[in-house]
Amino acid sequence: MQNSNNKISTSSCFDYNIPLNEQMKYIAAAGFTHISLVSNLNHSKLFETGRVSEIKHLLAENCLSIDTIHFSGTLCSDDWEPCMENTMKISNELACPVIVAHCTSFMGSEIQSDSDIDKLKLSINKLYKLCKKYDMKVALENLCPGKATYIFEQMLETADSEYIGFCYDSSHDQVDGPRSMTLLEKWKHRLMTVHISDRIKPFTDHVTIGEGFIDFNEIINILKTIDFDFPFLLEMMKTYSKYKNTQEFLNNAYNGAVKLTSNVFNYI
Repeated sequence: MQNSNNKISTSSCFDYNIPLNEQMKYIAAAGFTHISLVSNLNHSKLFETGRVSEIKHLLAENCLSIDTIHFSGTLCSDDWEPCMENTMKISNELACPVIVAHCTSFMGSEIQSDSDIDKLKLSINKLYKLCKKYDMKVALENLCPGKATYIFEQMLETADSEYIGFCYDSSHDQVDGPRSMTLLEKWKHRLMTVHISDRIKPFTDHVTIGEGFIDFNEIINILKTIDFDFPFLLEMMKTYSKYKNTQEFLNNAYNGAVKLTSNVFNYI
């Protein structure tokens, strides 16, 4: 089920054992139009000399574009600024419009006091200045429900809405689910990208649509109420999926996304 009018993306995290050049061939063959580069620098090799030129060649060869790059650190880390600045420079070179970033670790355990919150807010202010300097958007991603999500929401509320928005991760949102979609409903007006995958049970997640319990029709009904004009990004991994053959895994994922979004978004 391929349709060149669809803007469907997938993340290169689906199998770290496959080099990026080989991944792109599989991704293009499945029908995807975009790819998202993961935070694992050992896989993307994003900061290596000459790598940007190599990636540009691979994108052109496979008729793909980059919709997002996942920042490799967290905004809580001491060295996040130079790494983020390098990521923004590379994103501009690759014509990537959005960087996805985590405010904290998955559980938010490094935030222990109000002073930690204040320090993180200062990082958000510094992030805004970098965004403005490089004319780059950053989407903050929701993590584990509870403390980490509470911190994420505080930062999103603090952040400048022109440059800093929301990346909705369905598998993260539905930890210990099924849960209500209140987070997506609340912040849908700040969406810059999505990380869509299904969840089977605790610690068994990021599988393809339909392999778990997440109600994607509810997600779609929320997304229908906004101007959704960016790629529908699948952030899946083969680890827990029943589809072990790489091409079958990606074909199934792409077809599921097209079926789910058919006649919904203005790019279909």
